[in-house]
Amino acid sequence: FVDKFVAIVKMGLVAGLAIAFVSINKAMKFEAIEDSFKGLIRTWGTDAPAALDAFRLAAKGTVSDLDLLTAANNALLLNSVDSVPQFGKLIEAGRRLGKAMGRTAAEGLSDLTIGIGRQSRLVLDNLGIIVRTEAAYQTYAESLGKTVSAMDDAEKRAAFLAAAMKGIDDRLGKLGPETQTFTDIWNQFKTEIENTAVAIGQIFLPVLKELLPKLKKIVTGIKDWLSANSVNLAEKLSSAMSGIVKWLGKVGDFIEGNGLADFFRQ
Repeated sequence: FVDKFVAIVKMGLVAGLAIAFVSINKAMKFEAIEDSFKGLIRTWGTDAPAALDAFRLAAKGTVSDLDLLTAANNALLLNSVDSVPQFGKLIEAGRRLGKAMGRTAAEGLSDLTIGIGRQSRLVLDNLGIIVRTEAAYQTYAESLGKTVSAMDDAEKRAAFLAAAMKGIDDRLGKLGPETQTFTDIWNQFKTEIENTAVAIGQIFLPVLKELLPKLKKIVTGIKDWLSANSVNLAEKLSSAMSGIVKWLGKVGDFIEGNGLADFFRQ
C-alpha cells in the first residue's frame, strides 16, 4: 500500500509540475500580448478591459482570451478594422463561418484579421469570402468622386475593408439563424481550460519575477568561475582521462596475459 501511495504521489507531483510549466509559459505569453494590447487599443478610443469584455461577448466563449488579444493586436497593427464593433463583427464571422468550413473560431478570426489587413483574397477564400479587389477599388473611388489611380493606400484599404465586410454579411446571411452545436460546447470547454491555465500561471509569475534575478546571479557566478578556471579544469580532466586510459590498458594486458581474451570472445 505504501509503495502504491508513494507512486501515486510521484505521479501527482510530475503532473503538477507539468501543469505549472505549461501554465507559466501561457501566462508569460499572455502578459506580453496584453501589455501591447493595452497600448494599441487606444487607437480605437477605448480601454483594454472594456474591449476584452466586448470581444468575449462576440466570441460566446469559443475563443480564449489569449487568442482574442493576439488577433486584436494583429488587427490593430495591420489596420484590419477601425473599431471595437468592427472587430466584434470579425469575431462573430470567424466563429460562425469557421464552423461552417470545419475550422475553429480562433482560426476563422485569424483568417479574417490577416486576410483583411493584408488585403489577401486567398486567405479570405478559406472562409468562402470572395473579394474582387479591383472592383472594390473602383466602387469606392466612384463614391469619393475620383479615379482608382488617384486613391492613396488608406483609401484602398478602406475600399477592401468595405468589400470584405459586405462579403461577410452576405455569407452570414446565407447561414441563417445560429444554432448551438456540440462543436460550440466543446470549444467553450477548451476555452475555459486555456483561460484557467493562464490564470494559474499568473499566480506563479510574481514569485518567479523575484526569484529569477537571484537565480541569474547564481548561474552567472558559476559561469564566471568556470571561465576563470577553464584551463585548470581542462588540465585536471585531461589528467583524469589519461589515468583512466592507462588503467584500461593494464586491464587489457592482464586479460591477454592470462589467457582470458578467448573466454570473453565466446
